[in-house]
Amino acid sequence: MTTMNAKTNVILLATILLAGCDPATDSGLALSGVGGIYVINEGAFTAGNAELSYIDPTKGAVSGAVFSTKNPGKTLGDIAQSATLAFGRLFVVVNNSRKIEVVEPGTHASLQTISLSTLPRAICVVTPSKAYVTNMDSTVSILDLGAGAEVNRLTVGTFPEGIIASGELIYVLNGGFGYGTTISVINMLTDSVVRTILTPYGPSYGLVTSAGFIHVVCTGYQNFSDPLDQSPGALLTLNASTGSVIDTLWFNGVAGKLASAGDGTLFILGPGSGGTQSVWKVSGGASPATLSPALVVGSYYGIGVDPERLELYLALPGDFVSNGRVEVRSLSGSFVREYVSGIGVAPNGFVFTN
Repeated sequence: MTTMNAKTNVILLATILLAGCDPATDSGLALSGVGGIYVINEGAFTAGNAELSYIDPTKGAVSGAVFSTKNPGKTLGDIAQSATLAFGRLFVVVNNSRKIEVVEPGTHASLQTISLSTLPRAICVVTPSKAYVTNMDSTVSILDLGAGAEVNRLTVGTFPEGIIASGELIYVLNGGFGYGTTISVINMLTDSVVRTILTPYGPSYGLVTSAGFIHVVCTGYQNFSDPLDQSPGALLTLNASTGSVIDTLWFNGVAGKLASAGDGTLFILGPGSGGTQSVWKVSGGASPATLSPALVVGSYYGIGVDPERLELYLALPGDFVSNGRVEVRSLSGSFVREYVSGIGVAPNGFVFTN
């Protein structure tokens, strides 16, 4: 690791280039109530086989395809992009099906289907009746959840990905397929864009910590047809109250999704060998720094931390056509267990209903 004496702290990871508002198998349908872990199975593009798996951690058991099993004649759809838990409901963003599926946690029952006219990526639910959704056409939809409909749409930056709420502000991460360089700030009281924050390439994933910081992963980009056309990923830290940029931690490769432990420690999918994404452990706070070389070496697609059991969940998508698997590790990186049966195609994330 090398630190440069500049306004940004630059780190060179030991390896080269390499997912809100801001999960033993049994054959039956798990109905253990809130406290389980949902695995978001993206499915194969145009196959319409997105699904939810449900892990009961008290039994160490997985129930697969819980959405279609609980809701006969109904499928989750095509490409489950992301999901979030808010106000006692699970909101699943189904990208290519252009909808939000609202699910009752624990029973897996469909409560509501909200149809959209564009391709959604992520949702941020701010009240029981209001939510914001990022769309691939460089807009944010404002939803009336009671009516189950879009009531307004705002133009933001290029290809918005993640979306985070802090106070009365919404931070829209304009990833731009790795080429975006802005965060749009929306005042939720006026539903207007009030500020634009410049960023490194690809702001895409983020979270707010209890210590008052917003951490945003800027993925960077890699043009595989031109090795010289590339930009490294970075971790951007903002003041959650003001939105001002506090620090930037640079990687020497493309970065991805992140999760946080209860103490503010961050776990980030970052540069691994041969284009893979390993797990990096990063301190939180105002000036994050890597705590070690890669914590877990692998090729992961989704990441989450169980806040109750303090375990790290990692999704392995395999070939994106057949079923994937899930690894569970300690926060120090030690292997704990693996789930294979019951996991669907291309698992990409987790929702913990503790």
